[in-house]
Amino acid sequence: MPIELTNFTVWGRQWFADGWEGLRRFCSEQEIHGIELLATGATAETAPPADLIAGVHLRSLGSWLPLVGLQVPCYGEAGRRYQAVADYSELVRLRADELRRAAFCEPAYAVWHANYALAPDTPRPAQTPGNEGFLELLSRLVRDVLGEYEPPFALVFENAYGIGLDPEESGTAAGFVRSLGKADAGLCLDTGHHLNRLRQIGREDAACRELLRIAAGLERNGAQARVVHLHWTPPQMVPPQDGGTEPGDFFAAGDQHRPLTDPHVAQVISALAPKYLVHEMGAMSLAEHAAWLRAQSAAARGNADAR
Repeated sequence: MPIELTNFTVWGRQWFADGWEGLRRFCSEQEIHGIELLATGATAETAPPADLIAGVHLRSLGSWLPLVGLQVPCYGEAGRRYQAVADYSELVRLRADELRRAAFCEPAYAVWHANYALAPDTPRPAQTPGNEGFLELLSRLVRDVLGEYEPPFALVFENAYGIGLDPEESGTAAGFVRSLGKADAGLCLDTGHHLNRLRQIGREDAACRELLRIAAGLERNGAQARVVHLHWTPPQMVPPQDGGTEPGDFFAAGDQHRPLTDPHVAQVISALAPKYLVHEMGAMSLAEHAAWLRAQSAAARGNADAR
């Protein structure tokens, strides 16, 4: 089995009467190693103890393509520091600073979203890059950031809504990682982000078959996912991904991070063979988070009573 984690934020401390000791107890009760921390808002004073943090999730860069000369009307919520970025060199510096700040958590890896999405109801400009073209631009950005600061942890790049890393294009994904040279870098497969694009998949067993197909493609092209974010959203909750879908509506309704608990989940995890498995839940309370985590981790471990 991989090292099992769950997602958490600095604000999750409020879920426990005894603060981060409650989180430590929670991880012990759930028999997981620790957490992947959403790094936004984390400081040395607010973050959980470093021994509980195996990974951190970096904030979105938002719409940075205009900074490299592409006036692409894309959307993506960014942290305040990134919203005010005036030029490419400032973007590089701020991202390097974010990696420096994350280092105090002593993570083994940091997650970087490798995508962008077009703004709704806008025509696609001729200069809009596709997956491969965008990844070439992202590779340049990553290499420039690492020229400013090379972190003592790995960077893993995650597929998400829009254009960028696509698990279907595992050869391109492997090429992107190779383009980063000697950097300690890899892939993060987010199962829910991939499955959300396939609204015709209406059952968990079919979702598992799709993930097994993706695992086979990744293996064929030497593009192993070092980290897996495991979750899904029942497709009837996912709105159509067309030009009229507002960003907030899509992410709120279509990316709910619910547990995937089919008995075939264990086979999926075995096929993907990640080093880290993150049970990325979207629960709104500790009780719900615990219940979802318990159900999904049991399935991932091959527990016949998972459901």
